[in-house]
Amino acid sequence: ALMHLASAQQQLGKENQAIHVYERIVTKLDPKYVPARLRLAGLRLSQGMFDEAMIHCEVVLAEQPAHSLALRYKARIHREPSSRYHNYDMALVCYRKLLVHNAESPSVNLDIAELYLDMSRPTDAASRALLAGAQDDSSRFRLILGRTYLLMHMMGMPDAPEKSNLQKAVDNLKLACAKDPASSLAILQLANAHIVEKRPDAAIAVLRSLISQKPRTGEAYTRLAAVYESQGDLPKAIQTLENGTRVPGVEKEDALLSALGRAYFLSGERKKAIETWQALATAPTKPGISVSVGLAVALALEGELDKAMRQAEAVVHETREGGMVGALVAACVAIQGGNFDKAKQFLASPKYPSAKEQAVRLDFPEQCRQAGDKGKEAATLMARGILHIEFQRPEAAAIDLKKATELLPSSALPHYLLASAYHHARRIPDVVATYENIFRQFPGLGFPRFQLALLSRESSEEIDVGQQVELALDLDPE
Repeated sequence: ALMHLASAQQQLGKENQAIHVYERIVTKLDPKYVPARLRLAGLRLSQGMFDEAMIHCEVVLAEQPAHSLALRYKARIHREPSSRYHNYDMALVCYRKLLVHNAESPSVNLDIAELYLDMSRPTDAASRALLAGAQDDSSRFRLILGRTYLLMHMMGMPDAPEKSNLQKAVDNLKLACAKDPASSLAILQLANAHIVEKRPDAAIAVLRSLISQKPRTGEAYTRLAAVYESQGDLPKAIQTLENGTRVPGVEKEDALLSALGRAYFLSGERKKAIETWQALATAPTKPGISVSVGLAVALALEGELDKAMRQAEAVVHETREGGMVGALVAACVAIQGGNFDKAKQFLASPKYPSAKEQAVRLDFPEQCRQAGDKGKEAATLMARGILHIEFQRPEAAAIDLKKATELLPSSALPHYLLASAYHHARRIPDVVATYENIFRQFPGLGFPRFQLALLSRESSEEIDVGQQVELALDLDPE
């Protein structure tokens, strides 16, 4: 009776009430009751609560080690980058267990193909997808094959003589849409392929059609707004996103609000950006790094330095690369407020490759102090440049960071970030030139020489990798 009640609540969209009933079943009645555990795993997975989802999966697998749905859920948890269980190899183990009883299962082979796409292994993805397609020429097969060819194109892999990888991607994605006209994923991927083709009008037409058919598809609004932004039409991007937020029950509303805050910020409407991002910051789900960084930068630019500092401090404590990004932004905000010692504290917190590299960071606030107003302006430009990198706008970041190096030529840190912006923009000759400039101005640093050696595969210029690595180790053995 309780399972029927919870299932009915779930069908009505009352997920939290359903969870409460399912949890009552496993805590009060039977902790090993598999149907309730599976429902809880699926619901927690959809909410991004990966720790809870994993607990339920493990209970089921302890009872039934080959349970297919539990293995699929566990694989999805391992594939999720924001999960502390993120591990592609472990996801592959789960899928291989599923293949034990049916090695040619189209659905599992397509799952593995998608995993290989996550791992940027398109050749392996194509093999698995084609194995599945031989059994079932489905919309999902064509979608994954289209994504695979698109990734091959993006990675610069050789085209076949008869047709380019990009054209194969478009052809397969069109087939996916034809086989399942209601597939939002296929339509979104086709729009993405049109963007790569440099056919924004085709992408706009596809996305507008999807919005008219399925107005609750939140990702369609964010993709359409991104196309308008790429065309320099921020007012239309903002209008598109605002329209999306007004749709009752729109999917991925957090992503919509994040994109809307970004569009407000880029158009100069910083107060609206702050209001939008603050609403996200207090939501139950944790906002992404770009939202947290954006809010800190926007508050600082508006002169609300105390609030900006609190926000930046929060970013410092976020996981993985967010801690490093947060430390840099927090230091820049502290410098804007004239608190140079606090900036040093922020920059001393992350772990750097060596003592010399830590010294590069710690020297930055002191150089800003000595430069006076120019130092504060450089810090402002650096914070904004970091945000542009988070926004995947490396060209805009490069403009700000180039100005920062001109205002503060005696600090290596702005030069490091400028090289990073050029790298994100795929401007490899400019990356090389920036590192060479660092060598001239800061000859005792080894880490940039190691970074230059890593560029050898991407640069058309000849780089003596062995020499650069040897110099790096001589200058900085750590």
